[in-house]
Amino acid sequence: MYESALRIDDHALDGTAYSGLGSLYYKAPGWPVGFGDKQRARELLEHALALNPQGIDPNYCYGEFLVETGHPAEAVPYLERALQAAPRPGRHVADTGRREEARVLLEKARAAH
Repeated sequence: MYESALRIDDHALDGTAYSGLGSLYYKAPGWPVGFGDKQRARELLEHALALNPQGIDPNYCYGEFLVETGHPAEAVPYLERALQAAPRPGRHVADTGRREEARVLLEKARAAH
């Protein structure tokens, strides 16, 4: 569905589909079990950041990717940026939840390095 959304309008919601698809690529197991691919995940997540460098989702997702792939120190500025992201109109509940996720993950990243 993310790939279909990207074909329709890859800039919709500031490229949020890139963040979602990138997260799927790094969370899914790799071949032969699944389609997971950490390099492809990094590319998609970095593209999401290029489209929306101050956004809550691309910063959180990239920060999560960095923590989960063993780079917690590199994740800190992205998670801090996610916490400082401007509120999105009509997305108060989603933003509140994402900020809490970012806060918890930021604590984990800081404790790991």
